[in-house]
Amino acid sequence: INVYDYNFHINYFKEVYRHYASIDKMYVDFYLASDVMRYLCFLKNESNELNSIKGNISPSLYSCIDYIKKNYSQKISLEDIANSARISVSYMHKLFKNAFNKTPLEYVTEVRIQKAKYLLISTKLKIADLADKTGFESPTNFHITFKAKTGVSPGEYRKITPHDI
Repeated sequence: INVYDYNFHINYFKEVYRHYASIDKMYVDFYLASDVMRYLCFLKNESNELNSIKGNISPSLYSCIDYIKKNYSQKISLEDIANSARISVSYMHKLFKNAFNKTPLEYVTEVRIQKAKYLLISTKLKIADLADKTGFESPTNFHITFKAKTGVSPGEYRKITPHDI
């Protein structure tokens, strides 16, 4: 399993610890087991995605994807991504379009939305803090983008998703 963002995982477990320190001790085992399983599924999905694309794409594109996965929580530019693979921005754009039928920025947004979905259901972070942790410029930008991509607001997603798991 490729664990890209060490700080993300450390912060996740700090949040879990804070949460479980404040709830009824009778249910801690059940909820903690549920969260650990959710976390392991998240890691497995990350690993499966990377392993499935690793053999089917160019090393340059893989380097771009690796850079995005490691840096999604920060402000990143097309030049940053292309430089990580030592290719031009136009060539990188062509690689993404051919492999995924989307632009590099669309791919970055997709990664950020996936991370946000995970944080929405696995933490109690405020939406504004979550927007910042996933690399969005502002909570408003996050809200608009999230709703456009998922059809529901981040708050609605948090409310309805645990019932569907």
